[in-house]
Amino acid sequence: MTSDQILGRLRDLSSASPDRTAFVSAEGSLSFGRLHRTALELAAWLAKEGGVRPGDRVAIALPRSLEGVQAIYGVLAAGAVYVPIPVQGPAARVEAILASIAPRLLMTTADTARRLVAPGNGEVPVASIAIASEGQGLAPFLADAAGRLVTERRPEDVSAIFFTSGSTGQPKGVMMTYGGLGGMAGWIAQWARLSGDDRLMSDAGLHYATAFDLLTPVFSCCCTILLSDRETMFPERVAATMASQHATLWCSSATALRLLYERGQLERRDLRALRRVEFFGEPLSVAVLRCLMAILPKAEFVNFYGATEAHRIATYTVPRPMPEDFATLPIGRPTDNYLFSLRDPAGQTVQPGDIGEICVEGAKCLTGYWADAVMSAAKRVGGRPNSYRSGDLARFGKDGTLHLVGREDRMVKLRGHRFDLGEVEAVLKADPGVGEALAFAFANSRGDLEIRVAVGGLAANGLEARLDRLAAEKLPAYARPVRIAILTRLPQLSNGKIDREKIRTLLAEM
Repeated sequence: MTSDQILGRLRDLSSASPDRTAFVSAEGSLSFGRLHRTALELAAWLAKEGGVRPGDRVAIALPRSLEGVQAIYGVLAAGAVYVPIPVQGPAARVEAILASIAPRLLMTTADTARRLVAPGNGEVPVASIAIASEGQGLAPFLADAAGRLVTERRPEDVSAIFFTSGSTGQPKGVMMTYGGLGGMAGWIAQWARLSGDDRLMSDAGLHYATAFDLLTPVFSCCCTILLSDRETMFPERVAATMASQHATLWCSSATALRLLYERGQLERRDLRALRRVEFFGEPLSVAVLRCLMAILPKAEFVNFYGATEAHRIATYTVPRPMPEDFATLPIGRPTDNYLFSLRDPAGQTVQPGDIGEICVEGAKCLTGYWADAVMSAAKRVGGRPNSYRSGDLARFGKDGTLHLVGREDRMVKLRGHRFDLGEVEAVLKADPGVGEALAFAFANSRGDLEIRVAVGGLAANGLEARLDRLAAEKLPAYARPVRIAILTRLPQLSNGKIDREKIRTLLAEM
């Protein structure tokens, strides 16, 4: 039974090393023994007081905290489906997610509940959790759970739903199974060679599918250093914590790693304990990478590629010394997590050296999209379950490494987040003054991607201010356009279609 993949391992660790630290933060620490007891007690409360049954959805809108971690383990121990919600996400987006999943319970803080739960969603039961620095934490939800067993689930049962961007303007829910969640966390611990001597650190929020650092301790007996959401906003604070806590492994988006290099004053820190640096998302500048490798001469640098639907599809360990003619980073070689293939539009495997769409299959893939059978079918390889067509185009180089060459659709990765430009367009087109909207991703002078949009409308009626407010209300921060060009008439081709390339050129010059 797959609950044993996570909760069974936690039970064994709590028995063998009950006082060993599993998580540490600025607010305190959490041992494996305490984590196990809390998971059982919280699961008991969820079943008895919260009315949660196996398979029910439980939404969790909590900041990175010891309470947030314990809430996730408690929901899994109850055999329920945990649905992480971004604490700082736009209220309208959160409302759409809650309406879609109809959760049995929403676990959040009192302040967040007041901000996120609209009057129309008043029927959503709320379990108000105080963060330890503000109150009793999880104490009101804990009771004697002696003898209580973890609710067993099958490998194919859904364990979590991670919501990410969608081209329709509505977030899409990626469903992961108990087998996939536990299998991936266990694989990461083995792949990164984690042991009880390691101290793992990352900047992933609780609502990201990349937050596998929350589950890997039970597979490796390592300690996870938990940064607060506020701490992750300040690279110098992150770097100071990395040094003071003697972190041995760091994992973040390429953008966060670059900011850590630019503002973290790494050369002044004692980072001798850091043995491994993992990064993902948009490409990292080779120039920045060279500097980082010079500052951290003993650390191994690993670039990995994947998606919410299929984590860590390929990895690339950067060679030391890096070749002088190195221009761009490949995404490496496929991992053994999936059956990997490059396919043409007809679904056939391409010849060696040809460009094809990255496709993967296996138990660690998504099981489908929540309440969207059409999209689930469209993303499957040959109609097979637990498979994923990524939309990313790539080719194998002569040395056997994979190189990304573009997108089949309009998905982009910005600041480590994957989203569809269509979502930006759909949000802006909700304003009655907008007839059409076209969004594009451009590299700015620093080499970072940013979103620029052209809309057809009249600026005289206060449209620009309305669109700024709309973007702030409906879009996560990373997807908000930095420039919006309002054109009374969008340029057209001779056939009447919008001239996308002309608009792209116009926006590129802004």
